[in-house]
Amino acid sequence: MIVFPKLVFPFATALTGTLYSFAIFTLAFFARPFGTAIFTRIDRRHGKAVRLTLALFLLGIAGINRSGYFASRNTGKKSFTVDPKTEEGHALVLDLVRQSDVVTNNFGAGAMDRMGLGYEALRAVKEDIICLSMPMYGESGPLAGMLGLGMTISGV
Repeated sequence: MIVFPKLVFPFATALTGTLYSFAIFTLAFFARPFGTAIFTRIDRRHGKAVRLTLALFLLGIAGINRSGYFASRNTGKKSFTVDPKTEEGHALVLDLVRQSDVVTNNFGAGAMDRMGLGYEALRAVKEDIICLSMPMYGESGPLAGMLGLGMTISGV
């Protein structure tokens, strides 16, 4: 273990900074099993992406929109977030469809239908809408129920 008390605790003397460092390491040692249990539960319930993003936010060092991966693929883009599972969010999505020519998604197979936003539902809002659904492993077939993110599709 390497300790840099002057770097981490510049306001403290060398001895006090070293003691602070060991106190933090001791606390982290005992807190780790609890953190592991919490993040394992988050991972099982919401998936690895949510767990990793939450961990980075809690650390205060990164966010989903601050990574090199995100920046390299989204430079100059404008975006917003909407939850189509809420009444207000669902209505907003349908309003956007009325103003759109094409709707694309890369949710898992059947996700748009489960949210009430499948092709027939969107077509009822705008008859000439074009829908492009791109689940990573397809809409049907033996892998249709599997999920994947980002660069994983390169290996498929």
